[in-house]
Amino acid sequence: MDVYQILMQDHRTVEQIFIEIEQTDDREVERREQLFGKLRVALEAHTVVEENLFYPKIEKYPATKELVAEAFDEHAEFEQTLQQISELPTDRADWLEMIKELEEVVQEHVRKEEDKMFPAARKELDESRAEELGRQILEMKREKSPDRAPASQRAMMKALVYQGPGKKQLEERPVPQIEAPTDAVVKIVKTTICGTDLHILKGDVPSCSPGRILGHEGVGLVEKTGAGVTFHEGDRVLISCISACGKCTYCRRGMYSHCTTGGWILGNRIDGTQAEYVRIPHADTSLYPIPAGVDEEALVMLSDILPTGFECGVLNGKVEPGSSVAIIGAGPIGLAALLTAQFYSPAAIIMIDLDDNRLDVAKSFGATAIINAADGAAADAVMNLTGGRGVDTAIEAVGVPVTFVLCEDIVAPGGTIANVGVHGVKADLHLERLWSQNITITTRLVDTVTTPMLLRTVQAGKIDPKRLITDHFKLDHILDAYDTFGEAARTNALKVIIEA
Repeated sequence: MDVYQILMQDHRTVEQIFIEIEQTDDREVERREQLFGKLRVALEAHTVVEENLFYPKIEKYPATKELVAEAFDEHAEFEQTLQQISELPTDRADWLEMIKELEEVVQEHVRKEEDKMFPAARKELDESRAEELGRQILEMKREKSPDRAPASQRAMMKALVYQGPGKKQLEERPVPQIEAPTDAVVKIVKTTICGTDLHILKGDVPSCSPGRILGHEGVGLVEKTGAGVTFHEGDRVLISCISACGKCTYCRRGMYSHCTTGGWILGNRIDGTQAEYVRIPHADTSLYPIPAGVDEEALVMLSDILPTGFECGVLNGKVEPGSSVAIIGAGPIGLAALLTAQFYSPAAIIMIDLDDNRLDVAKSFGATAIINAADGAAADAVMNLTGGRGVDTAIEAVGVPVTFVLCEDIVAPGGTIANVGVHGVKADLHLERLWSQNITITTRLVDTVTTPMLLRTVQAGKIDPKRLITDHFKLDHILDAYDTFGEAARTNALKVIIEA
């Protein structure tokens, strides 16, 4: 990476922190303090490398001399404003106003650098000098921030390790290294917990052995790459839950989940993302560059649950305009199916669950009707809502026998049962009732073929997956995060974000 790429990466990082701060409210005092601390560190680190390495190289040229002088003044204004903000309580309205004022100053500084200073400097510094300066900046960053040292310079890291059914522990584990030319090592910035992780802890996933680092979702920074990878150190990336070589028979059919050397391996057959670092096989086809200005927390939802709900539920379920849909399970996957089903304007989306809080959330997300199945009469309620016909699409998003049978009970003739849930025990298929009903039953492991489309949809503001996030934890407190996520009926948790 040359000097301009590194400095622009710093700009994007600061922009992202401003976005996250402005999405908090006055009650989130601790989170605001954490984010402000990150903002201050990011701005100060950026100004240090610019003032000590970049500006001295370009201030002698007439085209950049005045711009550099202005930049020094702007840096001084950053520091003064940061100090003023630090003296205010974060729950005061004027605290956020000052943050917005600082953001405007920073945005203007960034615009001048990227639109004027950098183009002018490119005319004076040849490519080799720009790349050498970039190397010097990366070295300074490593020296100033030991915790951000690349994987190659760290021996151990923190990671959440599966120790057998019902057992997990936060441990010190070796930092992963490049094992193949197509690998990348990614420093995790944000990850999350999936319902599938809970299934692993129940012993429902025999392919996951004790000793495995869990997790298959997240966003991060590329730290190191193999010789065959086109991503660069410092690139911000979205990690797909599915690793795909892009070349095997299954990948060529778009069935990335069955890639002969990949598929769902992260946090299953190889170590996963609930750690400070993760090794990503087939990096070029298993990572996605994060566009500037897109909320990283929202993108964590695109690692797995949004494409899973969409592909396994909505697309397999053949949802179409004017159709009727029932989604059994108002957890994160079911809610992701609810959000993406609305792409196709079905006439009715009925949400079924045992938890009134999750049903209320589903209603706010666009469900046309909600049914609490605790009384055992959910099938009758669906039939009443559909005039005795049943639904065109029944999406099973729980993974237990009773909910699959409920789908059989409510699907209309000619309809589709789309199974999404992870089943650990057998479920009954009542062919004695269904053999003549012209129904279709689909199963699928998410292929993530729709991730690029969903990424553009989120970037355009057409869907907001961040609405699924309810809680935030640091990696040091991931066991608390599991308790919160695993006891959702008590905590009202949906998705939890874990910051590494």
